[in-house]
Amino acid sequence: MAKLLLLILALVFGAFVLLWWGRSSEDTGWSAYPPAVASEAVPGTAPYPLPPADAVVIHAVVNNGPVSPDAQTGYEITILADGTVHVEMTEGGGSSSEGTGSLGESGVQDLLATLDGAGCFEIGTGTSSAAPDGGPTSLLTITLADRVYQIDGAGLSSIDMTKLTLCQAIVAGTTGVESDR
Repeated sequence: MAKLLLLILALVFGAFVLLWWGRSSEDTGWSAYPPAVASEAVPGTAPYPLPPADAVVIHAVVNNGPVSPDAQTGYEITILADGTVHVEMTEGGGSSSEGTGSLGESGVQDLLATLDGAGCFEIGTGTSSAAPDGGPTSLLTITLADRVYQIDGAGLSSIDMTKLTLCQAIVAGTTGVESDR
């Protein structure tokens, strides 16, 4: 657990440093949605418009690429709008495990606000839709009621890849997945 916390803190610090140095004087810091702040919330509306309760809002896939089953490691996390979480883990040696849980709708809103604050909605699309042969996979799809963000780690700039890695760590940490991927 301590390793996971240190990893997340290192990723957050690294992303902050890269983002801070990468800003220009024209950068407004604007994102697709404003951060969720209780004082700005309009009663009866959610800061991030969610699709129907049984629809997938967040789908995160991280693995070490097309390797033999004995060497395959990674995870796939699916979060529905109602907060239902499904996690599939694959560990070396061909073993895998599954689990479910719940964040609740407010937990989904909190997670989206955290991802927004980390710059997830500002990540570019990359230049390739497929991972390089033998390369790792990092895919993150966020589906809101009014738009879909599909982020593929293949072909991203180093700054955007750092943001994606941070966003993947946030999703994994929020759902209880311990990962050093």
